[in-house]
Amino acid sequence: MHRPLADAILATFYFPPAENHGARLASFSTGAWADTYRWLDASGLAIYFLDRVKTLGLEVCLPATVLQRLERNLNDNRERTADNLAEFVRINRALTAAGITFVNLKGISLVPHACADPALRVQLDVDLLIEMRQIQSCALALAALDYVLTGVSASVWEFKSDASTMPSINDLYRPKPQRSVEIHFDAGPPSMELARRREWSTWEGFSFPVLSDVERFIAQAAHVLKHMRGEWMRPSWLLEFRHSVLHWKDDRAFWQQVREQAVVDRELQTAIGAAVVLATIAFGSFAWEELSSWTVDALDPGLQLWLDCYGRTVIMADYPGTKLYLLQPATSSANNAAQRRTKRHKLLPLHNAPRVVYGAAEQGAKARLRVWRVQMGYFLFRLRFHFVEGWRYVLEAPRWKKIVATAQQPRAALIAADERGLL
Repeated sequence: MHRPLADAILATFYFPPAENHGARLASFSTGAWADTYRWLDASGLAIYFLDRVKTLGLEVCLPATVLQRLERNLNDNRERTADNLAEFVRINRALTAAGITFVNLKGISLVPHACADPALRVQLDVDLLIEMRQIQSCALALAALDYVLTGVSASVWEFKSDASTMPSINDLYRPKPQRSVEIHFDAGPPSMELARRREWSTWEGFSFPVLSDVERFIAQAAHVLKHMRGEWMRPSWLLEFRHSVLHWKDDRAFWQQVREQAVVDRELQTAIGAAVVLATIAFGSFAWEELSSWTVDALDPGLQLWLDCYGRTVIMADYPGTKLYLLQPATSSANNAAQRRTKRHKLLPLHNAPRVVYGAAEQGAKARLRVWRVQMGYFLFRLRFHFVEGWRYVLEAPRWKKIVATAQQPRAALIAADERGLL
């Protein structure tokens, strides 16, 4: 990645736009752009950036080959979005016919408050929320659509179709047979069944169930917090979060409901505050004082310090990310011993890399060899990541301790002075 160019790309999303955007973008060579393609694609910003360039009238400031590539990405993604929508409708109708109560998460449910046009975002899977009691019925309905269960955790079941091959990164924006569905389990209020919490949204004449506006916004913030506490943060999630905040800016009833939930849920308050900070680091100031007062200002000081020191590094990281999230302070409810064990495990995992291709065992020796090569390539990719980022963490940890100690000195001095009766 060419870091100055990546910084310039993020700066185009600032409000108001700087007057020198055009000159700054025009100053980069085609080589710098080529070096930044991978980051731009992985960040989810490529098509959003093209849309922003057109809005600002900056097309002439980009090399012709770059503009052509971005236009091609947009055209391919429009095809892919139409293909995804057809599959989305097929899945929704199948689950409805099976009598399953569900809502759609992320993706098309974010339109229009987080994303004005679904063709601008890169959607990699379909996310659904159901009640745990219906998971077997859901699995049968998806199996009838040729989806195979490939991953199980306490909160998510993952299903894939045509998963015996890996899609090429060169086909990121194109329609492809490989698909993924993630089934999440409802963790809403026990007193309120999912069926009673559903609302309906419509896109291109098709109506589908979603959560309320407030719950969708809360889910966006929780999604950002989850990835902030992990290896990879996609900047487009922050841009879409900012879009949502600005979409609801003047709706006092909306913010009153959000705030009432945040007051009794420290994790939610942290999620919104951290998302506001990260989106501000990436795309400039956008939050008004009242919102910041009960979100950003209420963040744990240690977390705020981490965001100040490493927020931009995390946002700008190349895929698959960084292990600097392990420097974040533990939550107040965390067990220290368990926290240390978890950190060691994440720093140097001893398990094998997860499978990325499935279902080729019955296809013969040639197919199995192809699968083995793909899986081995992914293993080496993850091994390199753990080594490089683990070493980076080891080098950064002592510096972080000094930063924390320095930040705590004024407070310690005040406490000492108070104890001596000097205050």
